[in-house]
Amino acid sequence: MKLIGMLALTLFAGSALAGQVIYHGYDGALRGIEITNACVTDDNVQTINDTQNCLKLVPVPRGEGDDKYTDWVCEQWETSKLAYPRAFTKTVCVEYGMDGGGEGGNLICKRSEQQADFLPSNITISIVTSNGEHDDFPGVSRQFTFPSCQ
Repeated sequence: MKLIGMLALTLFAGSALAGQVIYHGYDGALRGIEITNACVTDDNVQTINDTQNCLKLVPVPRGEGDDKYTDWVCEQWETSKLAYPRAFTKTVCVEYGMDGGGEGGNLICKRSEQQADFLPSNITISIVTSNGEHDDFPGVSRQFTFPSCQ
């Protein structure tokens, strides 16, 4: 009986820690706007609800000796809607190669270029569930349609 109770508790605790992450190929167009808080007009993508936006970042020195680093802290916040053009530029790898020159190396991007793109109203997203130590990558793919802002 104790074994069944422990098993149930373990399964319940694991599902309580699960989270979901949405992946898509349009981070450059959304520029930090969460996909669940985005709507589109003919030319822009914008937030549906107001968001907290940092207006002024200030450097704060941290650590001592060899462990010195700079932390950036927001000094001034603004609550507002965000809007950006749906047209954007993205960096795309156009030539791949192996580092180290041999078969035992890693695949790397040898040459990239900037390409113009446009955020469509309907995109493919991948919903990945994470249980801490395990992700179900590549997750479940589905179509997502941005609501109209009008």
